[in-house]
Amino acid sequence: MSLVTTLVDIATRLRHRRFPNEQAVSHGIVLRVFQELEWGTWDTSVVWPEYQTGEGRADFALCHPPSKPAVVFEAKQPGKAKDGVRQALEHAFHAGVPFAVLTDGRTWRLRPGNRKSNFLAATPLVALWLGFATLLSAAALPEGVRRVTVLNYPDCFELSNADTRVTLCHQVGGRVLEYAWQGKNALYLDPQEIKWGTPGGPMAPSSAGRFDIGPEQIIPHREKLWSGAWSAEAIGPRAVRLTSLPDEATGVQLIREFRLDAKTTHLSCQQIIRNVSRETKHWSHWSRTFAVHGGIGVVPLTPEIQRFPHDFVMYSPGPDPAILFRPTDPNVRRRGAFLEVLGPTRYPKLGFDSHAGWFAYVMPHHQAFVKRYASPRDAVYPEVAGLTLCFWYPVASVVPACELEPHGPRNDIPPGTSASYTEHWYLLPHAFPAAGAQLDLDQLAAQVARDAR
Repeated sequence: MSLVTTLVDIATRLRHRRFPNEQAVSHGIVLRVFQELEWGTWDTSVVWPEYQTGEGRADFALCHPPSKPAVVFEAKQPGKAKDGVRQALEHAFHAGVPFAVLTDGRTWRLRPGNRKSNFLAATPLVALWLGFATLLSAAALPEGVRRVTVLNYPDCFELSNADTRVTLCHQVGGRVLEYAWQGKNALYLDPQEIKWGTPGGPMAPSSAGRFDIGPEQIIPHREKLWSGAWSAEAIGPRAVRLTSLPDEATGVQLIREFRLDAKTTHLSCQQIIRNVSRETKHWSHWSRTFAVHGGIGVVPLTPEIQRFPHDFVMYSPGPDPAILFRPTDPNVRRRGAFLEVLGPTRYPKLGFDSHAGWFAYVMPHHQAFVKRYASPRDAVYPEVAGLTLCFWYPVASVVPACELEPHGPRNDIPPGTSASYTEHWYLLPHAFPAAGAQLDLDQLAAQVARDAR
C-alpha cells in the first residue's frame, strides 16, 4: 500500500471516529505512517517507544543514528492536540532533541525543542515529517475540497466537481474568488490583488464574490466584517465555512457556508448573522458580487406588486445624492415580462422592486450567471427605496465589473440568536447575442426554471 493510499485510509477512519483514544492514534496512525516511511517499527533502536526523557516518557522517539533520538512524538486523542503542547515541549527539552511532533491524527504540529541540540541530525526526519504531514492534511479533507494558492492568497479552500471550481478567500473579508464552469470564471477578480501582502500592495482589496450586511445608508463602518481576516474550515464534501471575528460596531459576527453540488454548478451561499451584542439588531443580507463586465442583466418583473413607475430607480450621485424614480436610459429597456440592462448606465446604480426571486446575467463568454433567493412579498426591505435587487454597472474604465446585489429583508435578531439568508448560484450555458441580435427572454426563463433548481 502506498503512503498516499495509507493516508487516505487513515483520513477515512478519522471521519468515522475509529481512533477513540491516544493508544489508538499511536498504534493505528503514528506507527502505520512510520512503517510507510520505511522507519522499521520493529527496530526499537530506530523507533523507540515510551522513550524516557527524564521528565516522563514520550510516546515515541525517532533515532538518527540508531539509539540517538532526534525527534520525539507525542500522540493525543482526536481533538485534544492542544492539551499536549506543553508535555511535548518538555519531552523535547529534557531529551535534548531539536524538535517535537504533536499529533491527534488530524493535525500534526512541529515544535522547536531543545535549541542546544544538533539540528542537522534531525534534518532528514523533519523533511519526512513535512512530507507526510502535507499529504495527511490533503487526505484528511472531505471529498471535493482542497487547499490552493490564488494570486497571493495561500491556503485558500477550493470546492470542485468535474466541471465546476469555486475558490474561497478567508484572508480578506470571507469572499468567493472564483466561480468557474469549464474554466471560465464568472467573477471579476482584480489582478492587482496579487500584490496583497507585499510592500505597497493593497491592504484591503475587494473584488469578486463579496457579501455584506445592510441597510447601506445607516449601517456603521465594519472593517472586521468587510476586509478583516476570517477563519476557514471544511465542513463536508465540497463544503466550507468562513467565520468573521465579532464586530463591535455592528454587534454581530458573520458566518458564511458554501456548498457545491456534486455534479452541477449549483453553489449554495448561506450568510448567517449572529448577534453577539446585548441588544436586538436589525441588519439584513446584502450581496455585492462583482461579475465580469459586458453582460446583459435580465430581471423578471412582478407587475401585480410594482412600485416603481419605470420598473427601476436610478441613484444620482454627487454632494446631494438623489434617487430618480422615473429614470430613462438607453441601456435599460422593458421587453415583455422582463427588464433588460444591456450595459453601463448613465448613473451606475439601479434598483429594482421585483419579487420573482431570481435574475440572470448573460455573460460574453456564453454563460448565464443565475441567482435564486427568497423574496417574500410581505417582508420589510430596509434600503431607502425598499429595493429587493440592485445592479451597479459602471463603464469598464471605472471598474470592469457589474455588481449583482440581491437584498434580503430586515431581520429582528435578539441577543444570542442568529438570522440567515441563502443565495443559490448557477452557471448555465447560454449564447450571448451577436451584434444586432437580442436574447430570447422566454427561452432564458424556461431554462432557468428547468436547470436552476
